[in-house]
Amino acid sequence: MNNFKKYLEKKESQEYIVDYQRMFNKYDKSAEEMLNEDKIKIFNSDVNERVNLYFNFPWCERRCLFCNYTNGIKNESMHSAYINNLLDDYKRYKGLFDKSEVTSIFFGGGTPSILNVNLLNYYLENIMQITNLTKSYVVTVESNINNLYEEKLEIISKYANRISIGVQSFEKNVRLAANMLFEQDEIIKRLRLAREYIKNMNIDLIYGMVNQSEKKFLNDIELCINEKIPSVTLYRLELHKNLAYSKMALNGNSILDYEFQCSCMYMKAQEIFENAGYIENPSGWFVKKQCTEEKWNNRVSDWKSNKSYIGFGNGAYSHLDNYYLSMICDVDTWSQEVKKGNIPIEFIREKSNFEKEMKSIIRIMRTEQKIRKVNITEGLFTDLEIEKLEATINTFLKYNLVIEEGEEYKLTKIGKGNINWLISDLILNDVRQI
Repeated sequence: MNNFKKYLEKKESQEYIVDYQRMFNKYDKSAEEMLNEDKIKIFNSDVNERVNLYFNFPWCERRCLFCNYTNGIKNESMHSAYINNLLDDYKRYKGLFDKSEVTSIFFGGGTPSILNVNLLNYYLENIMQITNLTKSYVVTVESNINNLYEEKLEIISKYANRISIGVQSFEKNVRLAANMLFEQDEIIKRLRLAREYIKNMNIDLIYGMVNQSEKKFLNDIELCINEKIPSVTLYRLELHKNLAYSKMALNGNSILDYEFQCSCMYMKAQEIFENAGYIENPSGWFVKKQCTEEKWNNRVSDWKSNKSYIGFGNGAYSHLDNYYLSMICDVDTWSQEVKKGNIPIEFIREKSNFEKEMKSIIRIMRTEQKIRKVNITEGLFTDLEIEKLEATINTFLKYNLVIEEGEEYKLTKIGKGNINWLISDLILNDVRQI
């Protein structure tokens, strides 16, 4: 890890960015003046034969203090109207990709499982009835511990074959600092109940949280293994300047020291999972080997491929072959546009050759833990972009983050554990020059 610490030191005060999409988004253009007919043309011409769908529900029962995304806490009076608008929007425009097969659906948010029993059933049933799914489809419903009781689980299991649960941490003091309910014993009890209904369970854990020592985080990893959780996704806490929680997480440390601590936590978790028979693919997602069935392999294939990703609901985004689209974030404005019969796009960007090529490189890095030389030298990069990318990779080589093997640069253990830094450097090496 000493090489990685030296690598961080050279970066001085550079802000860490987890979501590389935000690096490209600064070039988004407002879609306010765009005619609805032109928006439809984009979908008609730019959707793959196989697509992944995302449906956003914006509210949570309570707000976790580390979260910068939800539209607020539970607001039952608005739930029914929002779901009906979401269904209208989907029904109106799903014809644009009716010839496509849907490989996966993710019902996320927010927390869709806070919907009352009847409305949750209505929501899931209506989407599933009109969607052309492949035989090996994966349908995931996002939930949290608060909503895991039998009536809800019965409904979710009718329509979904996977559930993703935002546990974040099992530790009492970590959860209290983040405004999360329930202690470890109750969490485990509810997870066991959920697995009686849906075997294909994923739980999310976050590292770098307030009151979370390395020991506490690794205890969470051991607990997942002991409970035979088949799939665990690890996220590094995103730091946001506008959140007091982020300042508390730094605890007086510099970004550099904080990031180094987080990297150590992640790499030790990797080793524990590996020794327990879990496979990491893509990066950050650990799956028990016995669970690597056809549906799991298809999920990994989706990560590697360039399938269209289409989002519905306020704040959702879509990745098409040549365009990136972001839906209107404000719920009221989004609802008004849907009622007018418009595609409620707020921002739109035609992808540059640099972005298209970088997305291919990122997919391979996350799923195969390597960089192929041919993707750089024979892609659509300009000579100047190639020069900058090769200079960045030489820096990775210097600090033992990758090693050169024939026509590939393979990520070392340290490189795998810090892949987000590598990706951000490859992207920003170009973006900073624009």
